[in-house]
Amino acid sequence: MHNPFAETKETETIPSQAAFDPAHLSQPVSLDDIKGLASVLWQQTDGHRVFRALIDQVPDMLYVKDRSSRFLLCNRAAALRHGYTCPEAMIGLSDFDIHPPEMAREFFAREQELMALGTSLIELEESIVDGAGNVLWMSTNKVPFVTADGTVVGLVGMGRDITERRKAEQLRLHNTRALELIAGNAPLSHVLTELVLLLEAQWPGRNASINLLDAQGLRLKRGAAPNLPEAMTLAADGLLIGPNAGACGTAAYRRQPVIVSDIAEDPLWRDFRAVALPLGYCSCWSVPVISSDGRVIGTFAVYGRSTGTPNTEELDLLQGAARIASIAIERKAVQDELRFLASHDALTGLPNRSQLARLFAVTERASGLHGGRFCVSFVNIDNLGLINESLGRDAGDQAVREVAHILKARAGSRSSVIRLVSDEFAVLMTPFDPAAVERLNLDLLLPLEGPVGTVNATISVGYAVYPDDGISLETLLVKAETALVHAKQRGKNSVLRFQAAMGSGIQDRLQLLQDMRQALNEDQFVLFYQPQVDAPSGRIFGVEALVRWRHPKHGLLSPDKFIPLAEESGLIVELGDWVLREACRQAKAWQRDGLPPLSISVNVSARQFQEGDICQAVGDALRDSGLDAGWLELELTESMLMRDEEMTVKTLGVLRGFGISLAIDDFGTGYSSLSVLKRFPVQRLKIDKSFIRNLSEDDADQAIAAVVIAIGHKLHMQVLAEGVETDKQLSVLREMGCDAYQGYLFSRPLPAENIEPLLNRA
Repeated sequence: MHNPFAETKETETIPSQAAFDPAHLSQPVSLDDIKGLASVLWQQTDGHRVFRALIDQVPDMLYVKDRSSRFLLCNRAAALRHGYTCPEAMIGLSDFDIHPPEMAREFFAREQELMALGTSLIELEESIVDGAGNVLWMSTNKVPFVTADGTVVGLVGMGRDITERRKAEQLRLHNTRALELIAGNAPLSHVLTELVLLLEAQWPGRNASINLLDAQGLRLKRGAAPNLPEAMTLAADGLLIGPNAGACGTAAYRRQPVIVSDIAEDPLWRDFRAVALPLGYCSCWSVPVISSDGRVIGTFAVYGRSTGTPNTEELDLLQGAARIASIAIERKAVQDELRFLASHDALTGLPNRSQLARLFAVTERASGLHGGRFCVSFVNIDNLGLINESLGRDAGDQAVREVAHILKARAGSRSSVIRLVSDEFAVLMTPFDPAAVERLNLDLLLPLEGPVGTVNATISVGYAVYPDDGISLETLLVKAETALVHAKQRGKNSVLRFQAAMGSGIQDRLQLLQDMRQALNEDQFVLFYQPQVDAPSGRIFGVEALVRWRHPKHGLLSPDKFIPLAEESGLIVELGDWVLREACRQAKAWQRDGLPPLSISVNVSARQFQEGDICQAVGDALRDSGLDAGWLELELTESMLMRDEEMTVKTLGVLRGFGISLAIDDFGTGYSSLSVLKRFPVQRLKIDKSFIRNLSEDDADQAIAAVVIAIGHKLHMQVLAEGVETDKQLSVLREMGCDAYQGYLFSRPLPAENIEPLLNRA
């Protein structure tokens, strides 16, 4: 049989077996010596024909090297992998002949150490460069080649191509990293950059980019392109999408992938190839990024330095990355919207109460340029409740929007208009001009038509002047509100400035406000807990957290003594966040102490829901306490939920996504639409105690309670009755099928240490 390792010259002499001394392999030898020794090694192998056939069928690389790390023997897979058509072409070569110098030096050092120490390398994952210049990952095993007398004369190696496995692992790693960044609220640019790097790691030599579609859906703007030349990103930035707008602009326009296999020839790149070709880019594959509701929100593109089209697997990978990009982009859009809504009123677009202090400081600084005086006005729509009741909520919303528009126009460009609550606004006007304040409601009579006739919307205004009536926001607000009350007492639809004679009780309110701030800093607030009981079994399944104030001078204060002022001043947001954190902490502490796990209900105020970052507050409270979200329930009033339906649905969706439960408190006391109510992801309705007080004697209250229970069950909600004080009330509720109750009949609210014996029996 022909020896593939011998020279092809028929006259060449092959060394005899007797002439072969393996020890020679450890000495420097010439290329001819190596080939001769390889020939002897081949001849000495018993069954060499079978051996050659076998090793050439193995898809893994097999080879033998001498002490100088030169190839003595290899199979066909090893030769082909390195760009040679037959194994004998590799004989006598070293890694320095077939790999980049830095890679070859690393291989040589590792192999020399292996042979010097007589150790082995098992399943070492390392990269190589194949004959086509591609970087491949190999799982390598290398062991010393030892003679019978123990002399190490070389090494035997095997390499298995694990490139696809490494790519899959890298893909999973990048996917996981991108999703972690999304879940961790990382900046959108970081997430998009991670996705671009994901694709580039899968396709070495190619570059990727993500473009976003502007708010109008007309132009592309830069998203992420960490390795794409600046000239390429500038060409796409601001590009108007259309049927002939390159690969990306066309993909966004067509709403489908656009594959440009040859930039030099494709007409879509006529206006852009002068940028791409000099930079070495020959092909571009682009897919649209589609939102969950079917809108195009961006594009994901890959640029190659050779012509060609993607195979099915490559196109699937690109579209999969685009889907992750859509999650990140949509999440950012929702966060931006929630952030705007947290500081602005969704109905009017005006700043909300959370911006009042900041705008007051701005006005205070600006007033120095205009004589140092400005006014703080409290504006109230006199009859918004009547409009809502007689003409419907849409008419009420229209009235609020029109009043906001008029106030903004009449206050002037240097002034600020803030919507405080449903029917109240604050206006910060600089410079102070009494005539300008009077004009706020001058001839303001908004006729609103409805099925019952026409209702005219009017406003009343009370105001105080800085610094004449005070220099703090709290003082001026209290005085302006006091003036507003007097204005409405005079017959509404009027404007009135604060006068000292109106000031009875103002100082007490300001002192209470100051005490409340101090109480938050000094931990004077405490939580009491009232059991919530399963009506059929009598078993405690949860508690409601209720705040109390241990005032150092006035003793234990109930919520009605301080919550209204906290709402009015905005301190309710900070107080509400404290209640949330403390309730979660206590619930987790009970669980650690071995008490039966119970749900804990926390009331959320309207201002906390609308002006604070309620989602962030809930997330922080759960994380800091370690409480599982399934044990937390938030209670919200129906009037609160009805103020901004779309914002409410989105916010409740985020909260439910945490795993918490939601309840509507005081159900039946506010204005609600059942068609809207069914959109809210609520698990429990709480019947207000005003319908329970006379339940056992009053037919009307019984009818209302029965309807609420029926509505709740029809909407697949649990129903809980508040304020149950007698056995008769409980008996009626049980007959109606009420699911749960709370009230003095079972227990009044108790501090944590006093309620624990009850919870032990849960």
